[in-house]
Amino acid sequence: MVQNKTARIGDLEKLEPNVTQRTLRRDMEKLAKMGYVRKIGRTNRTLYKLVRTEDKNIEY
Repeated sequence: MVQNKTARIGDLEKLEPNVTQRTLRRDMEKLAKMGYVRKIGRTNRTLYKLVRTEDKNIEY
């Protein structure tokens, strides 16, 4: 995602095959609420765009 600045859940699944799709969606929703990514679209075609990476530490 950092290189392209965009990703779909399917792209992230390929990078992290041991993480469930549900967990990926939940984590991306949290990042969107925190302002790190912007959610574009809905359902299985949702695209996440990287907004900013500095200024904050990502905490889980």
